[in-house]
Amino acid sequence: MELVLSVSIVALGIFIMVEASGFPTLSGGYPGPGLFPQILGALFILFGLWVVLQQVRRRAWPRWPRPFFTRERINALLVVLAVILYLLVVEYVGFILTVVCLLAGLMLSLGVRWRTSILLSIALTMATYLLFNKLLGVPLPAGLVEGWF
Repeated sequence: MELVLSVSIVALGIFIMVEASGFPTLSGGYPGPGLFPQILGALFILFGLWVVLQQVRRRAWPRWPRPFFTRERINALLVVLAVILYLLVVEYVGFILTVVCLLAGLMLSLGVRWRTSILLSIALTMATYLLFNKLLGVPLPAGLVEGWF
């Protein structure tokens, strides 16, 4: 199963790279809006190929029957659901509250102590907010905390 998923990740990375290559560029040689998706696509390809090579090296071809809902698959599903939930609520709730709640929830589901998960989620969210909104000038949805920051 990991082999199939990792090949799918490589294919997704290739798709992202191709789509992002059509994004407009900025004048003066500055990177355009396609830079970040292309970096993500390249990382998808790189890490997907890494897992493919590990699986082929171990000859870990899919064996059946195996339980479908393993802890690793549930964790991966939770991450996908968190991304979907983020996309659905970020405009209304705002970046800061959404990301703090989702990060804390994901960390708690992975077994991190609640104090650590709350502190880390707040710190990581604020660092991301400061980097993108204040330093890079990327507007992030304010939502319920509009005017606080």
